[in-house]
Amino acid sequence: MIELCASSLIYAGYSLETALAEIARVGFRAVDLCAMPRVCVHVDPFQDDAERIRRLLDDFGLRPAALSLYGSDVTRALAGIDFAAALGAQVVVTGAGVRSLDEAIEYLKPLTRRAEARQVIVAPENHVNSPLESLAEMTGLIHALDHRCGDSLGIAYAPPHSFACGEEPDKVILALGKRVAFFYPWDVPRGYRKGSRECFWSNPDDQLPGRGCLDFARMFGSLRDVGYSGFASVVWHGSRDWELPRITTALRAASDFLLQHVS
Repeated sequence: MIELCASSLIYAGYSLETALAEIARVGFRAVDLCAMPRVCVHVDPFQDDAERIRRLLDDFGLRPAALSLYGSDVTRALAGIDFAAALGAQVVVTGAGVRSLDEAIEYLKPLTRRAEARQVIVAPENHVNSPLESLAEMTGLIHALDHRCGDSLGIAYAPPHSFACGEEPDKVILALGKRVAFFYPWDVPRGYRKGSRECFWSNPDDQLPGRGCLDFARMFGSLRDVGYSGFASVVWHGSRDWELPRITTALRAASDFLLQHVS
């Protein structure tokens, strides 16, 4: 069964405690913890005590769905994998600042080894205008590392990035199959030119699921077809400066919309 979680990124302008309180108040039982340098560091694998964070999550009735790291620092990523394992998070989302698919493969080699040892999945996110934007590049990465990583490598799949580079998200999901390790159900603005590779995340309201042009019924149908039973993380970009009630109202609306598709 697919379960919803919420990304703490949407509360980037607030403390972790505030983010967790609001996420729990909406009714979520799991959270994607943001540890993204220069964007949102709600948890820091170098500075934070995993047991303290676990207790804090317990206080709000939340489980760690994932740890979202990104960045290109291998040392930090390795520490993040250890931190995620100590928290009980099964997925570490990353996205290296690399210039080629070969660089992405080299970056991920030590991460997949550490993830396998810690029984965690490391999952790079597909991203338009990067060496990991297309299905061919995602499968190329998987094939290059498959013999050495076992089940420790997946894809944190963001459908808008596939749409932006001209591909159908539901078909990409079917092709990735069991390698989908995490799912980001955000949207693309209505009228966006498929395949244009233009920025689509400038307006946060346009990203809320159900507001744009992506077909969520087809995407969730494909997820069920491949047997996906992980998390769908509610996230969007650009709400750092929003007032707290506005963020939480948007989160509740997104949750209500997505619950129609996961149940």
